[in-house]
Amino acid sequence: MPASLVSMLPTRIAIFPLVRSSPGGNLVHRAVVLNGGSSQGGHAVGRHADIVEPLPELLGHHARRLGDKVCFEDRFRRVTYRELERRTARLAGHLAGLGVVRGDRVAVLLGNRVEAVESLLAITRASGVGVPLDPGNSEEELTRLLDDSGARMLITDDACLMRRRTLPLRPGLTVVVAEGGAEDEAGDSASYADRVDEADGDGGAAGAGAGGVLRFEELAGTEPRTPARDDLALDEVAWLLYTSGSSGAPKGVLSSQRNRLSPVATGLAIPER
Repeated sequence: MPASLVSMLPTRIAIFPLVRSSPGGNLVHRAVVLNGGSSQGGHAVGRHADIVEPLPELLGHHARRLGDKVCFEDRFRRVTYRELERRTARLAGHLAGLGVVRGDRVAVLLGNRVEAVESLLAITRASGVGVPLDPGNSEEELTRLLDDSGARMLITDDACLMRRRTLPLRPGLTVVVAEGGAEDEAGDSASYADRVDEADGDGGAAGAGAGGVLRFEELAGTEPRTPARDDLALDEVAWLLYTSGSSGAPKGVLSSQRNRLSPVATGLAIPER
């Protein structure tokens, strides 16, 4: 996965569904021609503007067509197109079962790892609003962004939480933790979720807000009681993206699936062979 994934994640996700396989096995982008269409208000206008499809539909298409091909990989694991569709569906169903409703903000604090892609796709499939945060930000800045976004859930990993121990203490925040992280050295130290369980078992402080701490892999790897909603419209808010703050405090910018997919479809079109 590219080093710029953290800052470009919603765009990277937008690029991924347009990838098709040529007969020779090389990956190419699907040809998208808007026949002279222009951009008005962030929406593509033209005879083929409807070629932009919601992410759940594109995930299903590629799961059927490219199945066992590797879609994303990092230092520790890889995921195929079929696995990505299944895992994001499970995670989305669990998010819905945990009370995430349409428009709820779900923050994602993860480095360059497969779970970052799975999380933002799953949030879209749960009809929530993904809020990608930079793990390089200070604990004070992350706290401010969580307050500003109104996130009720945080998806992160052991590495991030071990450096920012007050984040899970926020009242009412549900924390989903993936094992390891960018600084993981394949050691045998207990995960953050394990430590929380031990604290609970000893009668000590749980070390988490009222929402508790959940394991990412348990949610992505088990069937939920609630199915993924998969009904977020192209023009509904899908992401809350924060600016770099170079001219002051970072500002949140709302973005839809169409906002992210249309530039990819129009600007990165390569004829399919």
